[in-house]
Amino acid sequence: MFHSLQLTQEPQEIVFGDSDKSEVIGVGNISISDHQSLSNALLVDSLSYNLMCVSQLCGMGYNCLFTDVDVKILRREDSSVAFIGLLKGKLSC
Repeated sequence: MFHSLQLTQEPQEIVFGDSDKSEVIGVGNISISDHQSLSNALLVDSLSYNLMCVSQLCGMGYNCLFTDVDVKILRREDSSVAFIGLLKGKLSC
């Protein structure tokens, strides 16, 4: 999904909510529409799924609508659907 990617030169880690850690392999940009992309997206070792930053999407003018099966990313100016992400497994907070 990355349209540009810079591999990390120095080791970096992220910490998940359950205190597990994983290594960041690279940082790049991911296209979410023809005209917009998410910058500074992390490529993380051992993740088999994509995590998106909701606050970054909202800051770019999108609204995020979560259900128990998917998330719809809507363009704020006209409420059209930019994309839909399917959720895997059960949600827990």
